[in-house]
Amino acid sequence: MASPLRHGIVQAIISRGEASVSEIAWDLQRPAPTLYRHIDRLLEAGILSETGTRSTGKRDARVFTSGQVWYRYSPRSPARLEALLKYVRTMGRHALRQIARSLESKKAITHGDDRDTHFYSEFGWFDDDELAELNRRIDRVAIMFHNKKRSEGKRLIATTMIQSPRLAAER
Repeated sequence: MASPLRHGIVQAIISRGEASVSEIAWDLQRPAPTLYRHIDRLLEAGILSETGTRSTGKRDARVFTSGQVWYRYSPRSPARLEALLKYVRTMGRHALRQIARSLESKKAITHGDDRDTHFYSEFGWFDDDELAELNRRIDRVAIMFHNKKRSEGKRLIATTMIQSPRLAAER
């Protein structure tokens, strides 16, 4: 999942419930041929499953679904830790590119209740109860994104949330 494209494929499928390659391509605004290799890798990893076919008029299209709801990582081995670090770095770079594109487009709404572009970086001191509350709130935001279907009048919004302990410098 270190690939932003693979992450996007899974998110597109989750947001639709199930999707064909052409529907995924439409959602991601990518050419369908660029997706097949990534979909095959996601199938091999068990993140996606093929649920059947759908008639498109010309030929039948394969349809995919994902049972994934949350991606939680618990690195218990050096290989898993390295994969987690690769994922975090890749998603961080991807999020930065997305926000830069949003701002450069001069179409980004950055103020008010209808803002679609938001960035925030802060740190603070939390006790165990406050940290637990913060984690519950982050989970609630993640739940808001789950299974949000494409429909008329809705905008596609992406969020990347990163929370980590602020490590003190050695003295």
